[in-house]
Amino acid sequence: MSVDLGNEKFRGTFTGWKVSSLGYRVKTLPRSRVLYRDQWDRVEIDAEMLVHNPYGFVIFTDSIPTNLHHPRAEIIDRVRRSFDADGAVLETVPDES
Repeated sequence: MSVDLGNEKFRGTFTGWKVSSLGYRVKTLPRSRVLYRDQWDRVEIDAEMLVHNPYGFVIFTDSIPTNLHHPRAEIIDRVRRSFDADGAVLETVPDES
């Protein structure tokens, strides 16, 4: 499946890798993790599925290290766009929307 979000395109599925045309990928892992990967970084982000929405997650932004190639805010934005491409919900704690 391929989704076009203007200047960025995604391919993949909600349960597998969501690959961006900008060179990064996001995957939901069993239980309580979201995996973000690009050419410089591999980050496992603490997360939980939303009880009220089976296609939604909350990520705990403090679990994203600050010593990465990209700033934490950019990684959060990229993860959010990958979820948006699936029509999924992403919430953040603390709230950084």
